[in-house]
Formats: sequence, structure tokens, C-alpha cells
Amino acid sequence: MFHGTAIVIVVLVLLSAGQPLFTEDTWWHLSMGRAYASLGPWLEHDPNLFTAAGPPSPAAWLSSLSLYGVSELAGFQALRVTHVSLVALIIVFAWRALRRVSDSPAYASAATGIFVSLAAYRLFQLRPDLVTILAAILVVWFAVVKDVPITTVPPDTSELKRSHRNRVLAVCILMVVWANAHAGFLLGPILLTAALVAVIVARLLHTPHLSSPNARLRMLWW
Repeated sequence: MFHGTAIVIVVLVLLSAGQPLFTEDTWWHLSMGRAYASLGPWLEHDPNLFTAAGPPSPAAWLSSLSLYGVSELAGFQALRVTHVSLVALIIVFAWRALRRVSDSPAYASAATGIFVSLAAYRLFQLRPDLVTILAAILVVWFAVVKDVPITTVPPDTSELKRSHRNRVLAVCILMVVWANAHAGFLLGPILLTAALVAVIVARLLHTPHLSSPNARLRMLWW
């Protein structure tokens, strides 16, 4: 029941995302992307006079440039493919994260259906907000959810350190891209801080289900 309902919701959202563009912001981002491609991310004047007179904020310059690049290289229909692909990635990683933390496919499907329903208005629109939604899920995935499987007792510390090092590197690269793609990148440090506080509290409460708390603290601190 949970899986069937979630599949119906997901399919409807993906079909809606693949329809003709729903938001006027996409045209603005394509125009700004053309300006960024010609003049770089720090423009002296806003070519669209979108807000006040003066230089525009470059907060989403990489997203605008990417949308413009896709349109120029592969045509307008490629934007719709890009849109559906981004939404599909968001849904896949949301389900995988929920599946990992709950250890229940039924719970993951039910929670994913609820998440997609609540986020549908943003998912319908091809805007840099999609980058923030995906990046937020990926930060949680790399920093909190994804973990190296414990195959030996005691755990192989070298394997654990290598996994944590790779995850820190992945989050750093992700944050660099995110900070240039949308102003919502501040959500990344907030999520990491929340995870760090949660691990500290779990250690103080001696939570038995928390594996390798010291290694997790070091990873999140970095």
C-alpha cells in the first residue's frame, strides 16, 4: 500500500515536472546565464533591472549559467530533461536516506510520498531551489546517513578513517558548488551543526545505537 501510493505520487510529480515550464523565473535565469557567460559572475549592472539599479546578486550565478549552457548546447527540450532528472535524483536520494535511517522500506516509501507531496510546488518549477533541495539531502547523506559497513569486530579503524575522509571531501566539494548555485547554501552548515550537536548529545546520553561516536565527531567537526 505504502509503495503503491508513493509510486503514484512520484510518477505524477515527475510528469508535472516534464510539462512545459511552469515558472517565469526560468526565463530570467536563462537571460542572466547569457550575461554571466559573456561577462563573468560579477556584473556591473543588472541587464534585466530585476531588482534595484546596480549590480545583481551573484548568489545563483552557477545555476543560471548552467541552465543557459544546457539550453544553448542541447536545445530547449534538454531543459525539461534536466528538470525531470534533478527531481528524480532528489526523490531517489530522499528514499535511500529514509530507508537507511529507518531500516524499513515501507516507512521510506510513506515518508517519501509525504515529502514529495509537500515539496511538489517547488519540484514543479525549474529554479535553483532544486539545487538547494538536492544538496541538502546529499549533505545529510554523506555526513550522517551513509556509513561504512562494519565487517570486523572490532571495526577496522583504517577503513573507517578512509570512509570519513572521503565523505568530508565530498561535502566540501558539494558546499563549494552549492555556495555558487543558490543562496540557500547556508542550510548546509546548519545541518552539519545540528548533526554535530546530535552526536554530542548521544554521547552524553550513552546511546547504544551510535557506532564509533568519536570518529563521527571528528568527521563532522572537519
